[in-house]
Amino acid sequence: MVPTNLRAFLDILRRENELIEISSPVDPNLELAEIHRSVIDEQGPALELPQRLLANAASRLAEWPLVLLVDDASGIANDQTKFLWTVFTRFNPASDMYAQSSVNRHHIVYEVPIVIDARMKPGYPDELFPREDIGELVDRRWKEYFA
Repeated sequence: MVPTNLRAFLDILRRENELIEISSPVDPNLELAEIHRSVIDEQGPALELPQRLLANAASRLAEWPLVLLVDDASGIANDQTKFLWTVFTRFNPASDMYAQSSVNRHHIVYEVPIVIDARMKPGYPDELFPREDIGELVDRRWKEYFA
């Protein structure tokens, strides 16, 4: 059965004991980030998720040619700029792309699904945000910069 949405996919992961859920209340700004960091530091299940998806669910994901793993899907799903920024600043093509592959005439050939791990990794710097007055100044002078 190919999942048709995230809820169906999570149900499959639950049935196959491939999902770790935390049932107690967690502060999304502090505790959740620390749990995520701890799991990554300990090479826990979350870090192995791309490999586990391919090993255990590749056939069910065959109709999904590209699967992106991100920290906060709800925060980027409806905003193209946030989506592009999040995905392309949090993955290294050399180490964060997962797929069954072969080599044909010195070219790598990937089979779908291709899983891209675009989650924050240890050692990545925090996102920078400009001061509000600087952002307003740039907005006011934008045409001067690029006229």
